Amino acid sequence: MINEEELNSIDLSNDEAPTPDLDGQGSENPSNEEITADKECADKKSCFLLNPKFLLGSNIVLFVAVVILFVLHLKCENPACCGGAVVSKGDSVKTEQFKVAYVQVDSLLANYQFAKQANESLLKKTESSRAQLQRRMQEWQRDAAEFQNKLQNNAFLSRDRAEAENNRLLKKRQELEQLDERLTKELLQEQQKLNEQLKDTVNIFLAEYNKTHNYKIILANTVNDNVLFAEKECDITKEVVDQLNARFGKK
Repeated sequence: MINEEELNSIDLSNDEAPTPDLDGQGSENPSNEEITADKECADKKSCFLLNPKFLLGSNIVLFVAVVILFVLHLKCENPACCGGAVVSKGDSVKTEQFKVAYVQVDSLLANYQFAKQANESLLKKTESSRAQLQRRMQEWQRDAAEFQNKLQNNAFLSRDRAEAENNRLLKKRQELEQLDERLTKELLQEQQKLNEQLKDTVNIFLAEYNKTHNYKIILANTVNDNVLFAEKECDITKEVVDQLNARFGKK
């Protein structure tokens, strides 16, 4: 058995991470959520990080601001969405109509089936990653709690064994942080891929849609950020969403 003096001499971790008390002094029993170190642990070099900060705790939400701008030189057919522009060609002057429409992006994302499925897919992957990380954290916390109890009960046969176990826990904590970073990176990449797919489907559809509707510009409006006022006839959101869903349903 190692005595109290030998335990006090062990330096097992870095300055920043709070670690279990190695001097044999008692501490509060760890809960399932957090292992509480000795009150003086923060002042010792033997402190051990029991609560690593994880990135995956933040919510990842699929949201795409699809900004689409078409400049098409076609004749206007809907006076409610048209404005006049004076065009001069040599000695002749004529008025050319300028047809404009907009799409409510929030409504499109909420009602377009592809966007809804993409969002649900991303949320499922996020929950799966979070559950995987949580399981690993709980395993690590159990090991750390057992290590803390052994230190308090002077159960290690030698200083080397106590130091080896602490180093193992430190390595496991680093692996958890690396896992968190990897899972977060993968989710962000998946989000970006789905965003690009959604943007492409809308852009391709509107290019085809405008061949028969002849708008000069189609704007994307998000919570009235881009369009402060417009005639109701200029809002083509429902028509666009209905046709997008019809095309998506055929695939």
